[in-house]
Amino acid sequence: MKRVLYISGSVGLGHVTRDVAIAKSLRKLKPDVQIEWLSEDPATSYLKNEKEMVLPEASKMVHGNRLVPDPEVYDLNVMRWMAKLRKGMSSNADEILQTVQKGRYDLVVGDETFDLTFEFWDHPSKKTFTFVMMYDCFGVDQMNNNPKDMFFTWYINRLWDKFLTSNGKVADRFLFVGEPDDIQDKSLGLFLPNRKAAADKGFDFVGNVIRFDPKQFNDRKEIRKKLGYDDKPMVLVTKGGTNVGQSLLDLCISAYPFAKKKVPDLKMVIVCGPSIDPSTIKATEGVDVRGFEPKLYEHIAACDLVITQGGHTTINEIMALSKPFIVFPLEHHFDQMETVKIRCDEQGAGVKMRFYQTTPEMLGESIVENLGKNVTYPDFKCNTGERAAEILSSML
Repeated sequence: MKRVLYISGSVGLGHVTRDVAIAKSLRKLKPDVQIEWLSEDPATSYLKNEKEMVLPEASKMVHGNRLVPDPEVYDLNVMRWMAKLRKGMSSNADEILQTVQKGRYDLVVGDETFDLTFEFWDHPSKKTFTFVMMYDCFGVDQMNNNPKDMFFTWYINRLWDKFLTSNGKVADRFLFVGEPDDIQDKSLGLFLPNRKAAADKGFDFVGNVIRFDPKQFNDRKEIRKKLGYDDKPMVLVTKGGTNVGQSLLDLCISAYPFAKKKVPDLKMVIVCGPSIDPSTIKATEGVDVRGFEPKLYEHIAACDLVITQGGHTTINEIMALSKPFIVFPLEHHFDQMETVKIRCDEQGAGVKMRFYQTTPEMLGESIVENLGKNVTYPDFKCNTGERAAEILSSML
């Protein structure tokens, strides 16, 4: 029996859902493999719901969600958030290294486990096991003119390039969840290489990973019946798994009456996710407020329009199900503002709106314009983790 420690290091839910998909694909290739997990909430709760083996040490991991500056503000400067998170990375890394030492794992997989990459760079002798690192973006972008942010952006990009070219010092393999075209064709920064050229040399591209087969969700009527929805026009609103985004839910609720004037039987379903208590959301008649939905993709398949943040996984699931959507990327969030935008632009997908420039009436009009629109994304390719699993299997 081979033993794998899988570390799902991101603070939201998008990463852990695809991690579980990869783990399931790995088990198909290696039925006797035992996979154990380290994570932070809300990922931990999702893993337990999926009956995965979460180690007790997970409770000691630094919780990145707690470092979000102000969850009520629709803004997340990732560079400043990362600077705060950097302070807790050493303790996270120590916890991971102790866990590895006790568990004697054959392979350690980290999804954006920056804790280990920084620790290995500073202390190469601590890397005594086979480690695979996984990303879904490459290169960070500055979202303002602050000199400190400018320097930290350059510093992170410089380190990232060095990680990829460290010849096993940081990781034995680097996987990129996505396709080569998702990498921006521009420099990482002053005196640094081109992003696309560096990525082509350093990454194994494993495609867009989702957790379901889209072909199983072609019958919308049957899906609606299963979920208890009627046949009225329906817009789904989701904010993702982090603490940020309640203000987007409030905006959508305020926009609902304007859309309802033109679509009288319109229904709106608000999915709060794991970080917001549905009872705190003030909704009007016709708006259904729900908490955490583990199989959010089923509700996406049932709806006529999605309104969402710019998270990678949610956008991928929407495109896999060929649904129209309105996206509100978090302000100053370089990944949502830049990386995800590229993916959407490649497919001609989504209507991008800016939160602080959008009134309820404007959003109501956009809902009416895009509700039930017939869309296809023929160039969008996805898999359920097979390509990543093949690489991981080869390393066991």
